[in-house]
Amino acid sequence: MIWSSNLLMSIIDIWFIALAALLLFTHYRHSKRHKIYLSRSTMILPISGIVIIAIFYAFDLVTMTIVPEYLGHDRAMSIMRELHLNWHWPVFLVAVTLLVTGFVRSIREASTTMRLVESAELRAHDERRRMADFASAASDWFWEMDESLRFTWVSPNIEVVTGHPPEWHYAKTREEISASDIDSAQWQNHLDTIKAEKPFKDFIYKGDGSGRATGKWLKISGVPIFDSAGRFAGYRGAGSDVTREIEAELAAEKAGLLLNDAISRLSEVFVLWGPDDRLVLCNDAFRAINAAVPEAVEPGILYADHVRIQMEKGCYPDAVGNEEEWYRNRLEQHRNPAGPMERRRQNDTWLLVDEQKLPNGATVTIALDITKQKTLTRERDEALEAAVAANKSKSTFLANASHDLRTPLNAILGFSELMQKQIAGPLGSPKYIEYAGDINHSAQNLLELVDDLLDISAIEAGKRVLNLEPIDVRELVDSCFRTIAGIAKSKKITLIVSVPADLVSLYADAMGLRQILMNLLSNSVKFTPQGGKITVSAANIDRSTVITVTDTGKGISTEKLSAMLSPHSDGEFIRTESERGWGLGISIVRSIVDLHQGSMQIESSPASGTSVIIKLPTEAS
Repeated sequence: MIWSSNLLMSIIDIWFIALAALLLFTHYRHSKRHKIYLSRSTMILPISGIVIIAIFYAFDLVTMTIVPEYLGHDRAMSIMRELHLNWHWPVFLVAVTLLVTGFVRSIREASTTMRLVESAELRAHDERRRMADFASAASDWFWEMDESLRFTWVSPNIEVVTGHPPEWHYAKTREEISASDIDSAQWQNHLDTIKAEKPFKDFIYKGDGSGRATGKWLKISGVPIFDSAGRFAGYRGAGSDVTREIEAELAAEKAGLLLNDAISRLSEVFVLWGPDDRLVLCNDAFRAINAAVPEAVEPGILYADHVRIQMEKGCYPDAVGNEEEWYRNRLEQHRNPAGPMERRRQNDTWLLVDEQKLPNGATVTIALDITKQKTLTRERDEALEAAVAANKSKSTFLANASHDLRTPLNAILGFSELMQKQIAGPLGSPKYIEYAGDINHSAQNLLELVDDLLDISAIEAGKRVLNLEPIDVRELVDSCFRTIAGIAKSKKITLIVSVPADLVSLYADAMGLRQILMNLLSNSVKFTPQGGKITVSAANIDRSTVITVTDTGKGISTEKLSAMLSPHSDGEFIRTESERGWGLGISIVRSIVDLHQGSMQIESSPASGTSVIIKLPTEAS
């Protein structure tokens, strides 16, 4: 009975071990196939159950075969009975528990792992889809090569650039689909880099030839890829169409060269100092003016060094004897430019220098050679000084000559008047009386001329001082009319006064204003023919008093009007051949009006006579 029971137990143990081992092996293969790796503790549990059953079965087998030979049949049967009745089922239950627990844990781990794998695959799928969307939406394209450097994949965007679908590029090498200048050094360096399995970035080339991106500029970058064993597996990379950028750069470069050429041809000095105050660009004019110091115009030289080198070579005459202070001032002017400034250089060359700061901190210097202008200005100033000195000498001479002439003229006037009146007795022939009158009249005219010369000299010398006081213009006009009334009556000239009674008094120099009116009226009487008319009018306009003297004389031509305002012109503005004038009267009038800060205007034509309009400030300024 015991042996039958032992046999049954052994069969159960063997079957259990075989089944457990089969399940364990099947589960292991399934997990490996699906790349599901179980934890070590999970694998130990079922293996431990199998080992326990195997040990128990081995001990049972030893009891049935070996123990009877050494301990006897009865003793062996007793041990076997004890083993089967008390230990078999507990050991079996422990083994089953370990097996079941191990299988449950492995199933749970496998399920968890499967879910993680599925989730990872889903994420990987989404990522691939996402990258594909990016590749499709981007203007760039992406590509892959295998270990033989042939294209295996290209994103669809490539068709927009090359006109060929991605499949057209497959199994082709770079040499087969690239530009016609494949033999150039640039391309050979690029191909050598690829063959050396090195990464490359921003390789730019121009598409050319049939079936390519003709005329377009392309840029590609790539990195080598390697498998898990470190073997070269090909390249992955990206490309883009950079035609606009390259053409813009080429256009900018061309414009820059054109600008440089234009700047170089400028006659003006042009210099560009960078934000770090180093020489960036200059033209031929700048080099020419610094020909004596070529080391001072080397690109990259600091402005401070440029100035010091020139200063030490004597290129700045104004710095001699005061070098350091001049140097500091020049650097400060360069850092904070305040508009154009004149600079004297070697060989008495003058430059008008204008410096401007740019937004990035750079400085532009433009200089114009003004040597000729400075020379002309100097010559003009010297000529002006000479003219002023000559005019002063002339005025002095006229003043002295006038004073010297007055003494004999006064004697001539006095003696001729005595002779006219025959104070010392009869002269004899009546002709002598007529001659004495002519002498007196000529001397009187000469004395008036001398007085005019004295007035001109005083005004030009700045010695004429105005004594401003309120003046009744109507009274002054009447007084002047009374003075010329005799001459006007002899020529049957009508004198008209048109001055309103309520005219505001004029603040002026009484003697100067009388001199103005007398000069104008004398000219009018002199140049107005028999039966003519002379009118003096006055009016307050704004804050000025306007006095107008109008005659009906023959008038003055336009070309002669300007001569009337110039002193010492003789006969240039004569309106009739019967009367001659020196031209000093109008000049004196103009000078006195200017002293009053007024203005004078002459309106005249040969057909309508002449009007002289004097405008003076009513109130003293």
